[in-house]
Amino acid sequence: MGVVTLQVRLAVLRAHHDASYPALSDQACWEMLIENPNGTAVMQYWTEVTQGHLQFTATMFPWVSIDVYDPEMERPDQLSAALDATRRVTDDLFIEYDGFVLLMYPGVVQVPGKGQQGMTDAGAVGFDPARMCAVLHYGTRDHTFMAHEVGHVLGFEHSFGLVNTGMDWDGLPPWTSGTDYGDPYDVMSSGSFGRCDDPLLGVVASRPWTQIASPAGWVVTPTQPGLKPLGAPTVNAGPAPALAHVDWRYPEALGRSVSHGSWPSIGQPPLRVRLYAADHAAAGTRLLALHPPAEPESGIGRVYLEYRRPAGWDAGYATRDRRVQPANVVVDLARQAVVAHTVGLSYVGPRIWYRGRILMPLTADTDMQISTTPLSVRAVASGDDWVDLEVVHGTDTGIALSVRREDVLASETVTGVEHTPCGDRVDEVNRLFRTTMSYLPAVRGFDGNTPVTWRVGGRVATPPAMMLDTADGESRIEVDVAGATQELTLRSARGHHYNVEVMATVTEPGGTVHTASEAFDPTGSYVGIAPEDQGLLDECWQKWAKSKRLEPFQQLRVRDQFRRTPQGRRVLEDESLESVLVEVLGRQRVDDLEPAAREALEKLVELGLR
Repeated sequence: MGVVTLQVRLAVLRAHHDASYPALSDQACWEMLIENPNGTAVMQYWTEVTQGHLQFTATMFPWVSIDVYDPEMERPDQLSAALDATRRVTDDLFIEYDGFVLLMYPGVVQVPGKGQQGMTDAGAVGFDPARMCAVLHYGTRDHTFMAHEVGHVLGFEHSFGLVNTGMDWDGLPPWTSGTDYGDPYDVMSSGSFGRCDDPLLGVVASRPWTQIASPAGWVVTPTQPGLKPLGAPTVNAGPAPALAHVDWRYPEALGRSVSHGSWPSIGQPPLRVRLYAADHAAAGTRLLALHPPAEPESGIGRVYLEYRRPAGWDAGYATRDRRVQPANVVVDLARQAVVAHTVGLSYVGPRIWYRGRILMPLTADTDMQISTTPLSVRAVASGDDWVDLEVVHGTDTGIALSVRREDVLASETVTGVEHTPCGDRVDEVNRLFRTTMSYLPAVRGFDGNTPVTWRVGGRVATPPAMMLDTADGESRIEVDVAGATQELTLRSARGHHYNVEVMATVTEPGGTVHTASEAFDPTGSYVGIAPEDQGLLDECWQKWAKSKRLEPFQQLRVRDQFRRTPQGRRVLEDESLESVLVEVLGRQRVDDLEPAAREALEKLVELGLR
């Protein structure tokens, strides 16, 4: 099924209110707002982030001149002045348009005695009861702001979430805070993206902008001396809207990239899904929508999950958490994450709400409780552009470990040279190894700051090195604990072999302790026929077996009886080779073996057991 498209007709009005700045070219305006070869115009942005669903037909009206004397001139008055002037020029009734964009240029006002001041009231305003207009100020606004305001024209509302100061218009104490603009993952929260400037509440998030190039002619130099140039070669842009917001506003936009399901019920096995990154271009689920029982038409209670990473319009999501001591205040929110949204009530009605995240790449904290719901989501595996999730009703608390291992050859000595009965040379070697093992904790039911305590061989793991008690005495190992993931890495000394317990512990606030254990068992050494020469032994086994016309199952049974195994060694030491052969081949066939064949077999057995 192809993309379901929706045609949107927009009118672009342009009002010039200061002759000290030469008018912007039609081409510059067109390429910033409507279309350019790089695909970064505001309307192209909305086409891309809705997966081609919104298709625009735009009419750009000629520049008109209006008078602006007050930098605090309100949006309705700006629109009324520009609309009246445009109607005088064009006689257009503006009936056929779905929405409007007004570019106020230059967006700064010369105030007697105060100098040049930026106009303050930009944003969306009602054009009539059914249609909206985005009022944009050229000199003081960026691409992110323009995309946000055009989003209002398209029917998108503000999203909610973290307590922030996006509604504090003067940016000065006493602070005004609220949950409006509180979604760090939605352009419709661009008033703050969750940033909170009130030091009593803590700075929660920075603005996740990326940079795009302005079109040619967007930067202008004033004709009057002493006035500052306006515009910039690059402007802040992004991020994309939350996919949750797109699906809620335009249910047909995302098509098959949305998977719908019901809330898991109590006791039901986990709902499992592979979620691809929001910018992922190929087929696959990019948004999971879980519907509560008896979901109302407004969607209240619906849960959305999406995976956002620093790519495309989300390139500004490459930040990581940083904390300032002693207040331990988050000043920069890491955003590459699995993100939860819900449709919830706000003071203005149903809205999209940010409800939490699981950081990617995965840290020790691999799950989250989705606020205002009984659901929990856990990340169980991940790749470059995907993550596997489990969603359950309720929560559980605990810790699990995943283990990676690497054995590195530290030294090798050839201790002897032998030849198979077939004439091939095989080397007997003594190899010493260093083993590195890493233990990645996955903590469930805790917040992202839960410390993991590590013990190795009963002792607290202490970077950068520690001593272990083993059966052969003390042994030194190297120790490292990664900060964000709390992953423990151990490296053995060369040639040392032992087996000790590695235990990870987390403790609930009430004192309940949860543990998970794995082994640290370095390989140590290998003494015997070089593993790369084992193929020559196998070939010789097959030649011998074929020469004796053994059936394939008999070939395997004879060869496997004498691998490097304890029972194989006992056969050699107890001189019971014949009894094994009789068991496998039968008495008659063993009696028929000529001395040379018997000698070759014994040689193969002896080499195979080294």
